[in-house]
This record gives sequence, C-alpha cells and structure tokens, in this order.
Amino acid sequence: MLLYEIEKNPTLAFDYLERQVNDGSKSGFTDIHNTSIQTNPFYSDGYHIMKLVSKRRNIECFGTPNCDNNLFGDDESIFIHPDWLLPQNIGIISEVGTVEKGLWVIPTSSSRTVRVDGSDVYIKLHYPGVIGRLNRILGFQQLISGIEISSIFEEARHNNELPACFDYMPESYGRLFRDGQNEIGYIIRELPKTIKDCYLVPGFSLFSYDRNVLDAPQLLTQILERSNSPREFFFEEICFKLIDVFFGCALEEGLIPEMHSQNVVFAFNKKWEIEKIVLRDFESIDKDISIRRRLGKHTNFEEYPYKCISSDGQNYLKRHSFMYDHKLGEYLLDPLVECAASFLHIDTQDIRKNLRN
Repeated sequence: MLLYEIEKNPTLAFDYLERQVNDGSKSGFTDIHNTSIQTNPFYSDGYHIMKLVSKRRNIECFGTPNCDNNLFGDDESIFIHPDWLLPQNIGIISEVGTVEKGLWVIPTSSSRTVRVDGSDVYIKLHYPGVIGRLNRILGFQQLISGIEISSIFEEARHNNELPACFDYMPESYGRLFRDGQNEIGYIIRELPKTIKDCYLVPGFSLFSYDRNVLDAPQLLTQILERSNSPREFFFEEICFKLIDVFFGCALEEGLIPEMHSQNVVFAFNKKWEIEKIVLRDFESIDKDISIRRRLGKHTNFEEYPYKCISSDGQNYLKRHSFMYDHKLGEYLLDPLVECAASFLHIDTQDIRKNLRN
C-alpha cells in the first residue's frame, strides 16, 4: 500500500492494513491455527457476528459503554463468533439459547476482534478454539481486567502521569454468559477521540509487505522518505517513544504492557509525524503489585492474582524480560530496525546498541 492510498480514505485503509499489510506473527502460527475461511481476516472483508439469546437469563453486563447502547441489544443476549456454529461447537450453544444474526463487522488482525461497520467500536469475542498458539477464551477474568486497566489509564491521563505521546483504546463495557463452569464473554473497545483525524497504522504494517502488491515499498520506508531528518525521526519519534510508553506505563502505573506489533497502533498527522502511540488489547497486561504499592496506588484488583506479579515471585524478572525484551524488543523494535537499517545505511547492531543505551 502507498501512503497516498491511506490519505485518500483513512478508515478503509486502516481496515486493509489490518488484514492485508500483515506478515503474521513471527511465531509462525498465524497460518497454522486461525478462524474459518469465512471469518479469517486474510480472506474475509466482512461478515455477520451472531447473537446468542439466553434461555436462562444468565447474562451479566459490566462497565458502561461510551457508544450507542442500541448496538448491543437487550441484556439477555451476547455476541458470539460465527465459528460457534461449526458442527463441533453448535451442540454447546443450542443447549443454552437460540442464535440470531447480529451486526455486520470487519475483521481485524487478531481474527476474533472485529470492528462494527460504520463505527469506531471494536468487539473482542470469545473464540471456541485455538488462534495462533493459544485457546482464545474470554471469561470474567479477562473481561474485568480490561475494564480495570482502562480505568487506571483514564485516571493517569487525567493526571498527566503518562508520556504525552501515549494513548489507548478504552475497554469500557462487556457482557458475560455463565452456565455452570462455562463462561462466554465479549468486551468492546473504542478509538480515542484524540486520534479522530489521524492516519492509523498497526505496528506490524510499518514493516510488513502488502499481500496483494508484493512490490509495494514498506510503509516505514515511505514515511522515512518524507522526513527531513529520517535518522532522527526513526530514533526519536518511533523507537524512543515506544520505549517511553513502555516505561511510562511500568514505572508510573505499575502496568507492564504487552507491546508487540499487533497491540500497538501508530497515529500520524497529515505531515506523517507521530501524534500518538496507541495501546490496545489489555487482556495480557501484567499488574506489578510491588511497583503499585511503592507508588501508593491501589492493588485491590477484583480477580487478584490474575495477571498480577510481585518482586517476591519466582518469575518476576522473567515476566519483565518477557514483556520488554521479547514482546516489544523482538516482535516490534527488531523488525522496525531491520526495515529501517538499509534505508538509513546503518548497521543493525549499531541501532540495537543505541536503543539499549
């Protein structure tokens, strides 16, 4: 994809980047375990999610949506992924309720997260199976943790406690179906108003190739070509800001973000300068209890110890290394470095040394 195509229609371009300017996870599992062809973001540009209407009135609502309540219907229904209707899954669903056609949605890179057509609302769904390497459940723990973390980010933004370049997609509302030990949930997230007029680019799209136009130059190269000082832009505006966001969240709020290339969205202004680095998907954020106590912040998380770590834990340092060195370092900074190095005529090892310093 070329930059002028993004400028022409930013909303459609963002959808396209999610699905098609996407090399998949470097783990290699993206193409091994994914959703059905009809809902796979690499093959589908839209479909209806389904709505499960409970027979037993056992659906709970959490949080308060910032968007139009009419999107969600009455409180006795919950959105589910269409793959619940596959033969291996339909028996579970048919026992607990009836299924109706729901909203028309656009798939995103995460496969089970979709954008409601005509809106800035995203719905993350429980998936009945494996995507990538893991089972993608969305139960009470995942749902309530996202809402709690959104609340922390909201307060931090109000108090100007995080870097000015930081923003996030709030997870303000969700629903949960419970039937014995079974939980099926969804959570919504929304684009922040601060980036309404920006060009949005998922982290992976900066260095991935367009699946339909293989000879198109990578977006990062195109953006660097537009900069008057490409080397300074790459270090100061991209790499250092990513590191600032990571350590801002960690040291000011005790939240250790999972900043791999799918969870980070770059918001560019009309001059292709970075306005915001936007964090999305809070399910895997670690809550560092030791740092939060030291900062005098609350540690009364509803599902403690879910995703909570502390300095007396056996894997404390490993968890920090996993999030910084592996997720941010190997899954986002490293491919950005590889992409920029040849254009900037800098050895990749020199760039890495600079970033470590």
